[in-house]
Amino acid sequence: MTAYAAARMMRGGELTGARLEQLNLADADLVGAALERAELFDVDLARVRVETATLTGARIVRCTFTGALAENANFSSAVAEHCDFARTKLATSQWTKSHVDHCVFTDADIADAQLGLAHFIDCDLRNATLAGAVLAGAVFERCDLRGVNLSGADLRGTSFVHCAFSTAFGQPIATAGWLVTAADFSDRADASDLGDADDLYAELTSS
Repeated sequence: MTAYAAARMMRGGELTGARLEQLNLADADLVGAALERAELFDVDLARVRVETATLTGARIVRCTFTGALAENANFSSAVAEHCDFARTKLATSQWTKSHVDHCVFTDADIADAQLGLAHFIDCDLRNATLAGAVLAGAVFERCDLRGVNLSGADLRGTSFVHCAFSTAFGQPIATAGWLVTAADFSDRADASDLGDADDLYAELTSS
């Protein structure tokens, strides 16, 4: 049986604690699959359907989700490292208390997602949509947020440390207690134009 044929049988499947390694599951149907505490290494999940799937506490390393449909998927408390979520549909997904390191979310739709208390390190979120998302208490370190849409986002207690924000836009719904350190507004993210929380708020609300 091919990997693709096997994956087609995994819709709503029970894969809690499973280890998936070096598999090609591109275009597979994993809607509603249970992947709690699963370990995924070097898995191709491009264009996969994982709506409402549960990946809480999963470890996801060097996996590709480009173009995947992952609305309302639950990544809470998951660890994602060196993964590609470019152009992924992640609206209303849950990332509470997740740890995300060196991942790509360029042009991803993360609108209305729950990212509270998540920790993003060295991630590329250029031109991603975070409109209406809850980022309360989340930490972003050295992330590229150029062109990101933060309209209506909840940024209460969110920390942005050495992040790039050129052309970011959208008035957040709340910013009480947020922390902005060395925000980079230069077009090339070369730290030639740094600012603070007031500067970031002005950037977001200027358009």
